[in-house]
Amino acid sequence: MKKIMIVGYSLFSLIFTNLYAQNTNNLSSCASDAMNQKLMKSNSTFSSKMIQFEDMVKKNNLISRNKEQIYVIPVVVHIMHKGESLGTGTNISDKEVFFKIKAINEEFRKIIGSQGDGAGIDVGIEFALAVRNPDNQATNGIVRYDMSGYSNYVNNGINSAKTQGMDDADLKKLSFWDSKQYYNIWLVSEIDNNEGESGVQGYAYYAAQHGSDVDGAVILSNSFKNLESTTEVHEIGHAFNLYHTFEGDNNGLDCPSGNGDFCNDTAPHKRGINDCSIIGNNICDANSSNVFFINNYMSYSYSSCRNMFTKDQKNRIITTLTTIRKSFLESEGNKSFLPVSLPLADFTASSQLINSGDKITFFNFSNGIPNSYLSDTPWLGNTFEWEFTNGTTTLTSDVQNPEVTFMEAGNYQVTLKVTNVLGSGSKKEYKYIQVANATIQPSVPISVNSGNFGYTIHQIRFKDIDNVTDPFLNIAYTDFSTLHKTAVKAGGSYNLEVTTHAGNSGGNPEYHAVYIDYNNDGVFQETERIAEGKTLSNQYGQFIESIIIPENTVPNKLLRMRVAGNGKSPIDNDIINCRVKYWAGDVEDYGVYVIDSEIAPVADFTASASVILKGESISFSDNSSNLPTAWLWKIYKNDILAFSAKEQNPIFTFRESGIYKVELTVGNSGGTDTKYINGMILVNDPLLSTQDDDKITFVYYPNPVLNTLYIRNDLEKIKKVEMYNLSGELVLIQTYNSDTVNVDFSELEKGIYFIYCYQDNSELNFKIIKN
Repeated sequence: MKKIMIVGYSLFSLIFTNLYAQNTNNLSSCASDAMNQKLMKSNSTFSSKMIQFEDMVKKNNLISRNKEQIYVIPVVVHIMHKGESLGTGTNISDKEVFFKIKAINEEFRKIIGSQGDGAGIDVGIEFALAVRNPDNQATNGIVRYDMSGYSNYVNNGINSAKTQGMDDADLKKLSFWDSKQYYNIWLVSEIDNNEGESGVQGYAYYAAQHGSDVDGAVILSNSFKNLESTTEVHEIGHAFNLYHTFEGDNNGLDCPSGNGDFCNDTAPHKRGINDCSIIGNNICDANSSNVFFINNYMSYSYSSCRNMFTKDQKNRIITTLTTIRKSFLESEGNKSFLPVSLPLADFTASSQLINSGDKITFFNFSNGIPNSYLSDTPWLGNTFEWEFTNGTTTLTSDVQNPEVTFMEAGNYQVTLKVTNVLGSGSKKEYKYIQVANATIQPSVPISVNSGNFGYTIHQIRFKDIDNVTDPFLNIAYTDFSTLHKTAVKAGGSYNLEVTTHAGNSGGNPEYHAVYIDYNNDGVFQETERIAEGKTLSNQYGQFIESIIIPENTVPNKLLRMRVAGNGKSPIDNDIINCRVKYWAGDVEDYGVYVIDSEIAPVADFTASASVILKGESISFSDNSSNLPTAWLWKIYKNDILAFSAKEQNPIFTFRESGIYKVELTVGNSGGTDTKYINGMILVNDPLLSTQDDDKITFVYYPNPVLNTLYIRNDLEKIKKVEMYNLSGELVLIQTYNSDTVNVDFSELEKGIYFIYCYQDNSELNFKIIKN
């Protein structure tokens, strides 16, 4: 069992690490160096902490540490956008932030198969967005700040080393969380007027600034949303007192002198030309190979080849975290991960259409739950219940972000129930995952002319399919049905866009036609032709068709869509089914999975009780058929709405007596249906016995009564009940030997009746109205 230490880290919309600058591909000079060196000279407290830290590192012994211990650091990300709509420009989406957090964690944890899976070690730290803000309110750890009113920022971004742009400290005053409890990351539009492109990509302060009002990291939003960029990892490395691997190289003029980066397992070297080449030798390390530094996150290499930290670098990071930055730790009272609200369940998947035997990773995007977006991070007090079912096979998982292999084809319903210390939330998605078997293989086209003839299918766009191929190289046949596929619904309407190119051989045009094998028999019929067109010689053609998927299509199978292009001759039935050769063919097959259209649900429901006392609760159960995906319950008293809910099976507590109408509307993509029952629920005021004014001992309800009168005596058994009408006639006499009895009124006429209830030692009487 892994031991987890919870830490507090805040990702503001700007990332500050050692005030260092870098580019995703071409790194520039490091602003962190200059700014931290300035602090070392001007701030005695800062310099003293950095000197003391080196003594702490020497005393720290990682060998004695639990190798399985993981620290999780709370983060807040401040998105300092220029007023764009959510998800556009510098106002990046929540999901882009979530996936970047995942990428950062993969790199620090050295997750197999990720960009972080290099030759280094697992650092043992992770980052998660905070779920509690400084005001003890619920948060997703993302703050959005509209900077459109600050012209200097809009025009130039933030200023790290030049005069252009908003001052670093001024920007952070606008959006800042306590840097002792969160690591702040600010995402900015540009740094030093670099248009968000080359030049400085980000910077951060060393840990000696922990707790100050500028501590954190500043990063370009363009860099942050690029999952291949390792700028953030580099800058966070600075935040935990890692230097550049070339520290002390005098701007690349000399080999590093003195202690360099204070790590004995990183080779001293001069900063290079920022590429990933390992050709050549390191003259600063006895002509050793460049491979010993080129892949380190703290080098100036391209992001594409940076993938490792060393053991000594880990030692510095953990020492920083457990000393200078220890207030990030939950053990030190940090409450950034302590929820303040019920979880709101939400999820997404890496894919919704796969072939049988493939894997899907599910990402838990629920609010109120901290998340590293890795599969193996346990959280105390939080549980996760996943269920995946196609009606015959059910799979389950208790992992926050599971990876699931689907072996059996079908449409899978996905349900997630999330629980934190305050309660639970759930979400259900019907037919969320489609698992398909391979398509039937039709005949394979043959082309007389293949090569650079220019008669081609250049681009296909159809729902999730968007595939571009060479406009000049015609290939007789390419099967994209596994790689490029999409799911559609029977009866649905979708746009198909085909871009073609015609060569200039003899002035011949390019013809194209598109078919979907709707009946899945491996033969393309004329009734299955969904689009066609002609492009004149030496031109591009673009064709857009609206396609309606027939209701009688073979459902829940991966069907083959063939896009055929041919120079000179139109596509006919013989050509499409390969009974004759193409002249200059370019044929591509794609996969189309048709989900059968849903039938409108039929509403039905039951209740756990129909007669209760005021203050009691009733559970309602949805029994509707045809798989509804939405529910709306309404409870009325005297035609006034008393309750409503969108849960499938709600519970209502009735605090007022009276008669209630219950209504349920259910729906799915096929339609809606409503059912209601008038007078379904009767809520009564409890009545006190004359024997005991302090305790309810004798109860009868309802009054008025429709069909059944309920009588209860908590002190003694009821022996006999007599009923008289207004004329004094005895209309009912019945014997019992029970503390609870039911009296049938269904056959009686409307009116007033007098009830006499006899016990061994008492007699009670009361008046009842029959409606």
